[in-house]
Amino acid sequence: MKNKEITVGQQQQEVNVVMEDEAENLDEVIVTGYQKISRERATGSFSVVTTKDYKGKMETDIMSRIEGLVTGLVNYNKQVSIRGVSTVYGNRNPLYVVDGVPYEGKIEAINPADVENISVLKDATAASIYGARAANGVIVITTRGGRSGKTRITYDGSVKFKPLPDLDYLKLMNSSQLVDLQVEGFEYYHTPYANLNKRNALNEVTELLYMAEQGQIGETELQQKLDVYRNANNKNQVKDQFLRTAITHQHNLSLTGGTEKNNYLVSLNYYGNNPYEKNRSDERIGFTLKENVKFFDWLSADFGVIGSFTKDSGKNGFDNISSSGTRSNTELSLYTGGSSYQMLRNDDGSPREWRKGKSDYELDRLESLGLLNERYVPLEELERKHYKDKSSYYRLQAGFNVKIIEGLTVDLRYQTENTQIKNRQLYDKDSYYVRNMVNDASTVDKQTGEVTMNIPSGGQLLQIEEDIYSYTMRGQVNFNRVFKEMHGVAALAGAERRLIRDTKTSVYKMGYDDHSLSYKPVNPNEMSPISGTEALSGSYNWVDWDWNYFSQDEDRYVSFYGNASYTYNNRYSINGSIRVDQSNLFGTDPKYQYRPLWSVGASWFMASEEFMSNVKWINRLNLRLTYGINGNVSKETGPYLTVEDYGYNNWTGDFSANITSPPNPELRWEKTAVTNIGVDFTMFNTRLNGTIDYYIRKSTDLLGNRDTDPTLGWSSLKVNYGSLNNKGIEVALGSINISKPDFEWRTNLNFSYNKNKITKMKHSGTTVFSYVQGVVHTKGRPMYSLFSYQSAGLDPENGAPLVYDKDGKKVSNVGSIEELEYSGTMRPPYTASLINRFRYKGWSLSFMFIYNGGHVLRDEISPYLTGSVTSNISKKAMNHWRKPGDENIKGIAPAMNRSASYTMKQVWYALDTHVIKGDYIKLRDVTLSYDLPREWIRKFSLESMSVNCQVSNLWRWVANNSDLDPEAYTTTGYGWGARTLPVPTTCTLGVSVTF
Repeated sequence: MKNKEITVGQQQQEVNVVMEDEAENLDEVIVTGYQKISRERATGSFSVVTTKDYKGKMETDIMSRIEGLVTGLVNYNKQVSIRGVSTVYGNRNPLYVVDGVPYEGKIEAINPADVENISVLKDATAASIYGARAANGVIVITTRGGRSGKTRITYDGSVKFKPLPDLDYLKLMNSSQLVDLQVEGFEYYHTPYANLNKRNALNEVTELLYMAEQGQIGETELQQKLDVYRNANNKNQVKDQFLRTAITHQHNLSLTGGTEKNNYLVSLNYYGNNPYEKNRSDERIGFTLKENVKFFDWLSADFGVIGSFTKDSGKNGFDNISSSGTRSNTELSLYTGGSSYQMLRNDDGSPREWRKGKSDYELDRLESLGLLNERYVPLEELERKHYKDKSSYYRLQAGFNVKIIEGLTVDLRYQTENTQIKNRQLYDKDSYYVRNMVNDASTVDKQTGEVTMNIPSGGQLLQIEEDIYSYTMRGQVNFNRVFKEMHGVAALAGAERRLIRDTKTSVYKMGYDDHSLSYKPVNPNEMSPISGTEALSGSYNWVDWDWNYFSQDEDRYVSFYGNASYTYNNRYSINGSIRVDQSNLFGTDPKYQYRPLWSVGASWFMASEEFMSNVKWINRLNLRLTYGINGNVSKETGPYLTVEDYGYNNWTGDFSANITSPPNPELRWEKTAVTNIGVDFTMFNTRLNGTIDYYIRKSTDLLGNRDTDPTLGWSSLKVNYGSLNNKGIEVALGSINISKPDFEWRTNLNFSYNKNKITKMKHSGTTVFSYVQGVVHTKGRPMYSLFSYQSAGLDPENGAPLVYDKDGKKVSNVGSIEELEYSGTMRPPYTASLINRFRYKGWSLSFMFIYNGGHVLRDEISPYLTGSVTSNISKKAMNHWRKPGDENIKGIAPAMNRSASYTMKQVWYALDTHVIKGDYIKLRDVTLSYDLPREWIRKFSLESMSVNCQVSNLWRWVANNSDLDPEAYTTTGYGWGARTLPVPTTCTLGVSVTF
């Protein structure tokens, strides 16, 4: 509270004092993590978002809540960037700072309800105080703290409903079309019946076609049996058995109060998610304890303990699990892919068996040898794999502020973070995964018939544990004082020490029993590979060190920094900062170890000048100019020779090591020099306000691959030699269109444009194929560049794709990258948002449109058919070349070609005619809120209460003719475009109550 003096009369017995809150309004300050700066004294480029800016939004993560609110901040397909990209091989993520200290946890662990202020630092002056980690921009998150006053209890809760995706968006062929294409593929080519390997399973439709060919069934019977598959559709069975509407709910309860000398915050939060898959769930429980203590007038302190605990568990019998623990192909993949005519149940309701790779003959043969039953029944598989992932996150922090004299203080701060992760994947002994592995690895003595099971019977366990520990110690001296009401001086200087240690262990056990915790050891040297096994290939290979390994990374930093600013008469302000970082990631050459990162900036508050006094329609006009150098860290290489264990080597008969990178004594920061020109204005009696920024970012010393003498042991090395430029403009406008006591209408428009170009860097590949198999980073082009063949249609003789060479001739392929066409960048250079907010008495309505554009995508097209298919692919595959003249049909795909190589296929996939615009507009959310009148809720001892309804992704527009949503898109294979699950319209209901 503010100090307050009143006069008390001699006879006065009772004194009533109304105290005023002294807490800073975080709407009007910029939090950098090291200091708080008023908007009027800021020279850098900042964006500040507070809770009132996203009031009513109920997304469960903070980055989704601030989407569209910050110019220059792009969150495209979950890749966050600020003002483009400043590195090729280094870390591209912005630095997250929470409560003044760099944050090493998962951003999803931050409870949005606890966030009070988000400051996005965009240019060098704003972010250079963070030195070598600031080139990608800095997002500073300030969470709520204690407040003095009466005890206040607040509850926020919401529930979100997410319906199953619309399968029509995927544009897959139906069962009838799939069967027809299989018949056509069989007629085009099939292995002669006499050459079939009877150990291999045949697809159900393919088997019928062979039976008809061999005269085992007639044409009429064939068509009757094929019609069964044509008319079958397993989607309803899959949905009823495994899927549901996804429901997410979150609850936040907080308690604040205290006195001027001691105040506190206690908060609890819960997040629960029931995803599409019925047999899975995940949840998060978090807490925050904060206390501010004023021991004396000259000594104050703040303490905090933050914790977050997550659990994700379920049955996942259909999942593919990699050695890193990544899971893919859940039950949802049965709904969106596979063969739609493969039913889960027979007509009598009994579980149906599906064919995998082995025929009935082979399955019977394996059982006759004494091996395991390897038949696959989907309905029995789900419960035969289980997973349970747990994590715990703790953050302990303590800060002390000592006032020396007026304006001079000393800050001491310490923080430690610890994240512990334990992921556990259990395979039941009866799971298809284990049965298939045991059989494939088994050998049979040809003479005695003795079976050797090289994989022990029993379950299997994959357990991955990770421990991430960090600490930050900081000592800082601050000076902030105004002399003679005209000269404002603010300065700080400090030192910081940081450590981040990440330890990871992966253990894989075979013959495991979860009740007794027993397992059976195996000799990994005898399993890589095993020859003469009962696998269809005749061998089995288990690479033990892919599954059993240890790793530890440790990054250490010592930093010294300073910042100073001077403001004259609230009209002119200059600012400068410098920072020197030392790290174990740097080279050993002294001339690169102590290079400082710095910035300077100036601002002119023009509206305060006397000559502007008669310009009544301008309320505020500030001009800003800054320049500085930020840095970025890359961990792709190191100053010393890097060697890792490489397991057992069969050629040498001994254990081996692998050199991952040679020593680089000249390794140094990647540097980004940033120039920023900006203007801030408020006009027409604050009816219109805005900010315009123009920036140039020049990144140098970027790590890139450079060719070297291969006799030295490496054909190329990663060294600091590349450069990259970014230019852009940002415009943020806000208006008060109507302002009445009972009605208000406000509008915000944000627009950003970023253009980048690599000025010095060589693409890692030099062949035509290397340029068309994905995005390219090469000199003279922007990041994420796309190159394509120039389409010349299809060959009228055989239906193969043709392209133009440099002479304009039609050829099957080209021989140089100069004959390719640059198609554009896959990262949107233009972003915009339009937000309208209406208020009528207690009702509030807001809606936000977002736009991303200027980029391109490879369209989802027909696969290059090499023969028959066994799963539902794009409907476009039905429209392929069959006879001369078909090449004139619009959108026609190539003819079936069983001899098509991967390079021939890539010609088709990478044609310029298959490049489409990526521009799109979405009505991201519509939010309706109602604040209940106080006279209604006072009887229940409530201070305030509001109810909210948010509908997200209600409408979209795309610039391409394929109706392809860039947010429901991915690439597969060699950069081939593919549709993913569409983004559904969701509905969230919420309530907020304060006692």
